[in-house]
Amino acid sequence: NCTGTNDDVWYKFTATAGGVQFINVDTIEMSGASVVLNHALFSGTCDALTNIYCSANSSSIATGLTEGEVYYIRVYTSGTAAGHFAKFTVCVKNPPLPAENEDCITAIPVLANEGGNCEVYGSGNLIQAGPSNVPNGCVGNADDDVWFSFVATTNQHFINLNNIEGTTTNLNHAVFTGTCTSLTQMYCAPANTLNSTSAAFVVGQTYYVRVWSNQNTPQIVAFEICIKSKSTCETAEPFCYDPSEDFIFPNTTGVTSTGRIAC
Repeated sequence: NCTGTNDDVWYKFTATAGGVQFINVDTIEMSGASVVLNHALFSGTCDALTNIYCSANSSSIATGLTEGEVYYIRVYTSGTAAGHFAKFTVCVKNPPLPAENEDCITAIPVLANEGGNCEVYGSGNLIQAGPSNVPNGCVGNADDDVWFSFVATTNQHFINLNNIEGTTTNLNHAVFTGTCTSLTQMYCAPANTLNSTSAAFVVGQTYYVRVWSNQNTPQIVAFEICIKSKSTCETAEPFCYDPSEDFIFPNTTGVTSTGRIAC
């Protein structure tokens, strides 16, 4: 049910091989906080359109498309009141190549950030991923898991799964110690979260991060993984302060405050 189509604009694209496209409609500016930008996908011709789906999210994934066929995207605000407007960008892109890090031995190395910002990250996906046959002691069915590794640079690290797009955002992850032939689960991420932390890492030791979807069916998902450290005086981020703008810096959760200190 596509509601609020009184201010629609249209775009079109030609499907590529594979029959899967990621569609992103990113808002730049809106007339108010209550305005929601929707989009819908159609097949056919302009005089005989068939609606494939509607989405109230900023991103969606189109599957089962026919290579070489033209598809139409309709973008509109969800409300019907006069005067609503939105500025936005539309991007249609191919999914990444299927994951090749399906087992611990093929884990993708990710550098740990020195401070509390995700300046370095790794890219991953669950496309065509199968089970790695490592016992799962966490929630969800790890039948589509992929693996990453990192070397600890401090006793506390934070793991974030960011910029998730695809058929689900319901992902989970766990951290392991040891070697790929002798893994020990260190911890599971809290249920229904994309972030985790531990203060029991050993500097210089290699750790493995296992990521999977909680669904029991194959998923088409791409994401980024970030390993960051706690923000300290030594890793303080430089910034230029503009009195006319708010300065927003990501906080470090799960770390006991040391109070105010001088560098």
